Amino acid sequence: MLKAYLSNRRPVLWMDLFKKDLNEENEETLARCYPRLLFHRERLYERYADVTIDYYKHHHDEFELEDFLNIDIR
Repeated sequence: MLKAYLSNRRPVLWMDLFKKDLNEENEETLARCYPRLLFHRERLYERYADVTIDYYKHHHDEFELEDFLNIDIR
């Protein structure tokens, strides 16, 4: 995911997750901190999501709007 981000950089709210060490280059800091950012975001999404959909199910070629609407959210 870091490679994908580096090839198409966009604004990101890092909050306090981007912390540069002494004598560290920005690219090094980014490579070290990016996994922490992803982990943090995943926890936030889990906390606030009403529904989660398995990645492989969601990205399956046959997954359509009707499948999404029929997900049991109990």
